[in-house]
Amino acid sequence: HDCHTAALLGLLRSMTQRRAALKYNVRFIFQYAEEPDPGGAIDMIANGCLAGVDRIYGLHVDNQLSVGTIGIKDGPYMAGSGRFDVTIRGQGGHGALPHLTTDGQSAFNVLPAEANFGGLIRAFNDETFEKIETLLRRELHGICDAYGAAFDFRYSRGYPVLVNHTDQVN
Repeated sequence: HDCHTAALLGLLRSMTQRRAALKYNVRFIFQYAEEPDPGGAIDMIANGCLAGVDRIYGLHVDNQLSVGTIGIKDGPYMAGSGRFDVTIRGQGGHGALPHLTTDGQSAFNVLPAEANFGGLIRAFNDETFEKIETLLRRELHGICDAYGAAFDFRYSRGYPVLVNHTDQVN
C-alpha cells in the first residue's frame, strides 16, 4: 500500500502546484484499513470526510497496466468481497483406527473431532454471491450427511462491487 500512498501524494503535489487553474475544490482522502470489512471508510464518513463532496474518485494500483498508465472503465471495475467460515464436527479418534472416525482431517497420529476452514469470495454481482453461498451450503450438507458429521457455516458479505458511473468516467 506504500505505492497507493506515494501515488496520492504525487497527485496532491501536482494539483497543488496547479491550484489556480482548478475549476473545483478538491479534497484528498486516504482510507486507512481498507482491506478488512468494514475498514476505515465507515469511521471516516461518520467523521465528515465526505461532507460537501459532490463526487469522489478512487485510486488503486493495477499491475496489469504498464507503468505510467492510468486506466479507467465505465461500470463494474473491482469485485465485491465476502467470506465464509466453516467448522465441521465429527467423531475424532486415534490414527490407527480411522474407520471409527467421521472426520478425515488428520494431525500426527490423531484424527481430531473438529476441522475449521474458510475463504475469501469475490464477485461482480449479487446473483453470483448468492449462487456461491447456495453451492457451498449444498456441498457441506452432502459431504457431512454422507459421513455423519455436522457443520456450522458462516457467510458474510463485505464491500460491494466498485461501479464507476458513466458521467464521471467521461
